Amino acid sequence: MENLRESSRVEARHFISYDVRNESGEVIYSGIALSRNLSRKGVQIEARQEFPINNPVRLHLAVEEDVVDVNGMIRHVEKADENTYRIGIEFTEIPDEILKRLAEKYPEILEK
Repeated sequence: MENLRESSRVEARHFISYDVRNESGEVIYSGIALSRNLSRKGVQIEARQEFPINNPVRLHLAVEEDVVDVNGMIRHVEKADENTYRIGIEFTEIPDEILKRLAEKYPEILEK
């Protein structure tokens, strides 16, 4: 079967802080999750609560010694087990500088 993904995913386990927003841009909840994988287009995280699909989210990622902010949109939510959800987040805004820094650690994310 042909791979329909636009970019390669790599396993990336890191803590990520998030702020989920409503349609008005107000933060409706914040927390910390664990990333599962990463691509140049987005990230999949595991969290203890379900996220509303198509809501904006601001992620705070650790890149080396710095924390960078990346905007995204919640695109997919699935229940992994009784206490965990897997959430697919598409990056809606990721500056080239941040993408290059991520690619230094995970060069595969730049592969198609």
